[in-house]
Amino acid sequence: MDLAAIIMEPVLGSSGVILPDEDYLKSVREIADKYDVLFIFDEVLTGFRLAPGGAQEFYGVKPDLSCFAKALAEGHRSPRSRAEEMSWE
Repeated sequence: MDLAAIIMEPVLGSSGVILPDEDYLKSVREIADKYDVLFIFDEVLTGFRLAPGGAQEFYGVKPDLSCFAKALAEGHRSPRSRAEEMSWE
């Protein structure tokens, strides 16, 4: 079985506020790197709330792609990622 990406909320918000265990996000980052899959943060709830740079700034873990939703782009799609991940070729 091939895995393309790990998509997660860094802080679980849909079930109340559930914070990650210490080093959990760093461990998931390491697993994504080990298996060469994209690591994607859903920062719809945490972006700009935990810190100006969202949960990734607060926890010191950099995903490959982040989703901040309409608040960032006034309703327009606006992905944030490493440049090489944004190649559509």
